[in-house]
Amino acid sequence: MVAAQSSQPDEPPYPSFEELRSNEERVLFSPAAKRLYWPLEGVFPSTISVMRTTRSVGDLDPFFMPDTSGSGSGTWHEISSLPLTDPKVSSVEASLRDLDQWESDWLAWHKDHTAPEFNAEYVTYGDLSDEDRPYANEPKEDGSWEEEEDTEFLVRCCGDDRPLRKRGLKIKVTPSAGNNFVTVYDYVSGKS
Repeated sequence: MVAAQSSQPDEPPYPSFEELRSNEERVLFSPAAKRLYWPLEGVFPSTISVMRTTRSVGDLDPFFMPDTSGSGSGTWHEISSLPLTDPKVSSVEASLRDLDQWESDWLAWHKDHTAPEFNAEYVTYGDLSDEDRPYANEPKEDGSWEEEEDTEFLVRCCGDDRPLRKRGLKIKVTPSAGNNFVTVYDYVSGKS
């Protein structure tokens, strides 16, 4: 019996993640990548840990172990040099869905802060650039959807600026020098 051959070669050059997906080929995070424990708060790389086994957040090793001499060097966890995906890819575009929602979530959270029960001194209204100006809720008589020029928008509240231009941000991750495929380290570091 002849074993089924994968259309994905296990030697360079590797296709990109996007090429594989557009060809409807299955691309999964590798077992090594699934062991990452990566909270969105903290300082890189100390905030990232590696689960000893998948889904065991109570048993973590550091992704990076700093050298005790204080030289700024250290040792990366053994999974850092392993492939990010199965099959291996030459690049991957990464994005964070929360960034796409950030501005609308921020507006929903702060929209009522001009009410009397809140301290309005922490609320700032101002103009937005044409690229940041949202469309009107209703079309104007001329059929356009643009807000009036003198409309002021909530731009700062509770000490936070309105998060503008965060939607659709992507980073293309490529292999680091000497590699032909994207490693766990490449992805985590975001170097391209």
